[in-house]
Amino acid sequence: MRRYIWGGELITNAEDGSLIWQMEADSLEYAVSFALSLGQHAEVLEPDELRKKVIKEAEKIIDRYKN
Repeated sequence: MRRYIWGGELITNAEDGSLIWQMEADSLEYAVSFALSLGQHAEVLEPDELRKKVIKEAEKIIDRYKN
């Protein structure tokens, strides 16, 4: 099942029951912030540059709370 929502965003049901949400963002920074705001409830699949930046920012958050 595919369902369009506002703008260019698209939600697709995956075979494992999860949802794949595709969206366009005005900037990489916005996309990183948005992904991090979803916490453990989301995983960035692609693009790889976004995934790497989310990981880097999450590591900074972990380091802050470790000290």
